Amino acid sequence: MATLPRKFPSIFLQKLARNYAQFTVAGLPSFVKVVEVGPRDGLQNENTIVPTETKIEFINKLSEARLPVIEATSFVSPKWVPQMADHEEVMKGIERHTNTIYAALAPNTKGFNLAVSTV
Repeated sequence: MATLPRKFPSIFLQKLARNYAQFTVAGLPSFVKVVEVGPRDGLQNENTIVPTETKIEFINKLSEARLPVIEATSFVSPKWVPQMADHEEVMKGIERHTNTIYAALAPNTKGFNLAVSTV
């Protein structure tokens, strides 16, 4: 039985990986961006206020799971979304991992300026 060159498996796998999307999901994007929105979208719908420390712990655990993008909070008026009133404390309190992007919803200029101040 003939043996294959050492490089064959890696070259084969590289070609297979490059062509896989063309054969299996033709017409769909070749890249999908996954964004975890639980800390923002999920928690803002809770009936009771979730403590800031709990939010920070939740985001830190998501970071430890190496999620690429985490939408941590929303810089909106506490009058409209009371759950997000602690947005500055949350963004300043999380442990940031180098390969994770920590995003926040900022629907207006005031929210944007507040978000930038927490970086």
